[in-house]
Amino acid sequence: MSDNTINMVEAIISKELREEYSPYWAHYEFFEDSVSQLRVSDFFCNYIDTFWHNPYSLIRAICLRLDMLWDISLGKEGGESWQWLIIPSDPPRKDNLLMKIFSICGNLSLKHPIKEVLWRGGIWLQLHVALFLNLVKQDKRNIVWFSPAISAILVFILSLPWHHFRYYWCIQLSGLVLIAAFLTRAQLNQSENAVAKYEK
Repeated sequence: MSDNTINMVEAIISKELREEYSPYWAHYEFFEDSVSQLRVSDFFCNYIDTFWHNPYSLIRAICLRLDMLWDISLGKEGGESWQWLIIPSDPPRKDNLLMKIFSICGNLSLKHPIKEVLWRGGIWLQLHVALFLNLVKQDKRNIVWFSPAISAILVFILSLPWHHFRYYWCIQLSGLVLIAAFLTRAQLNQSENAVAKYEK
């Protein structure tokens, strides 16, 4: 890293962050105040410089930080969180019957392999790639179907600090829409082939 980048990192790293650091989870409360003092232009210049000279290290850091997005199962030292887990807040969150029911069902689902489908993005991201290759091969205009997911992933790369499902559910939703688009396209192709065969 450049001297400017090293100085910036040293300025924002606290004792607590050194002790609690995990590549899977950005503990922003440990450096929130110091980061707020940085100039945005300086931060981006240092980030781009580091990416240019150490692409492997930064790409690896991004992949670990987005483990819930692409990895089918939890990373070796990864962490993950879901919306039904009650996090202390001010003012305190008020519990209700629906929350209790959802918490019970959610916690039960974590004990089964279905968790990887319901609460992680890995399978869904791979589905996106497979459908992308298929649909775009049929018609390049189909790429528009993938613009929401691509945009979301770019935002995740740039800004998402931790594995919380509330940020990733849009990938599952996008996957369901793409499955419908794929099936519809397949049905249309089948109908067109039948019509063409009949006309011959």
